[in-house]
Amino acid sequence: MATRRALIVEDDPEVREVTVTTFEVLGFDVVSAANAQEALAIFDTSPVIDVLFTDVRMPGGLDGFGLVRQVRAKHPQMRVIYTSGYPGVITSPAETFEHGPFLAKPWTFAELQATLNTVLDATEPGHETVVRTTRRAG
Repeated sequence: MATRRALIVEDDPEVREVTVTTFEVLGFDVVSAANAQEALAIFDTSPVIDVLFTDVRMPGGLDGFGLVRQVRAKHPQMRVIYTSGYPGVITSPAETFEHGPFLAKPWTFAELQATLNTVLDATEPGHETVVRTTRRAG
């Protein structure tokens, strides 16, 4: 089976490093970006990307939702997982999760693995199952 490729978009360097390592442990070839503009440049030059894992809130004027809209304009079948540590991000599930599930930070290895399995095993690209997790207290 061919290795899957993931693009991780995360502005926090430590969180990005942990996320990249986790995806690598799960068998992915990984590229990463610190913001949406870097991610768009990667899409313009990179070979196939199987899944986009993006933080929602990022500096630079383009958030994760805007990034996904731009990516899906060129790559309508792109598999997407959103993530955020901000509780106010979930405001309108019907609009927010149009292109993929949301995984609240801090997520666990098992939660990420299950969400990836759901997204990558979806039989109809663009119709991913919404997987919502709750933020842990403490």
